[in-house]
Amino acid sequence: MTNATPLEKKTGNETTQENTNKSHASIRLTIGILGPLLLGAILYIGLGGAHYTLIFASILAYMTKPLVGYLSQKGIQSRWICLGFTLVISCIILLFLLVQVPIALSQLISLLSALPKSVALLSKSLQSFLISKGMNPEFIKTSITDNLSSIILRTQNTIVSASSQILSITLNQVSNLLTIIINLMLFPMLYYTLLRHHKQIGDTLSNWLPEESKPFWNLITDCGSQVLSGYIRGQGLIILSLSVLYIIGLQLLQIPFATLIGALTGALTIIPYVGFSIGLCLSLIMGATVDASATHMASILGLFATISILENVILIPQLIGHHLDIHPVIALLAIIIGGNCFGISGFIFAVPASAMVKFILKSSRPQLKGWFNLKARPVKSPPGQ
Repeated sequence: MTNATPLEKKTGNETTQENTNKSHASIRLTIGILGPLLLGAILYIGLGGAHYTLIFASILAYMTKPLVGYLSQKGIQSRWICLGFTLVISCIILLFLLVQVPIALSQLISLLSALPKSVALLSKSLQSFLISKGMNPEFIKTSITDNLSSIILRTQNTIVSASSQILSITLNQVSNLLTIIINLMLFPMLYYTLLRHHKQIGDTLSNWLPEESKPFWNLITDCGSQVLSGYIRGQGLIILSLSVLYIIGLQLLQIPFATLIGALTGALTIIPYVGFSIGLCLSLIMGATVDASATHMASILGLFATISILENVILIPQLIGHHLDIHPVIALLAIIIGGNCFGISGFIFAVPASAMVKFILKSSRPQLKGWFNLKARPVKSPPGQ
């Protein structure tokens, strides 16, 4: 039996050391990826309802950051710019909560109270229209009208129940005066800190990360900047544009609660397919109280169809189309999963998060192949060759 040469021993030691280094690097990579995710989960759960304040402050800080940079180039000190933005936005939010929210809640309660009468009138008008077209009245009553009334009644009960739950949750949360004060104080502090010290916060978090995980998080940051920046700003413009169009159109058609329904429809377009569906149903139901003729109902349908075409053909492609390239089925599945897992914030951010994941997977395909050692399998020759 021959003894190993010094060169073979050295090669064996180098191989062992190399394997150890790879193992340590894998551990550091895992910690660097899972650590921030775990920290984010702890913040999300630990902050409770205050995590919405953190998300809202982060979005506003991200949207106003370019304007702060522009004013800083004009020679104004950044701390005064950030302080001014914080004071102005805080005052606007406070006025909105004290003035607009009570008005909106009052109109919403009036709208829900008017629904039963509107549903009955719509059902009666539909029955008269079908009879005028020669259909059997008894067949209409047993097969169409009763079923329609039952469906609309269940929908109404669902809306009322959901509204009651939302109102109950809101009242329970705001019943504690200390909670209100803490949240009102928390927003300006978070907004000012994120707006002025975002670079220092990012550098500090980056210094805590192991070197092996920094390429991963740099990729996440770059993809998030490209997807979320355009999505947030573009979606804000879309919501504003659609709200104005719906309000003007519904007022021209003399729909009761036109301002509330139009604003609600425009705001809910941030959740795909939800705003259009709710707005159309409410407009048809309330429109029946003014004029239940087929012409008026067709006008409402035409209004929503026209604005929907305008949204999908012009607004979305021009404002956020190149940022999101995701199939409608994937978007719908993402909304369902996001809503079930994360509630309201999941509904809102499901689509951009899905687009971001797709963008990351597409951009990091070479890195993923390297991380998981994905190699092309050799093609086997057919038997006999």
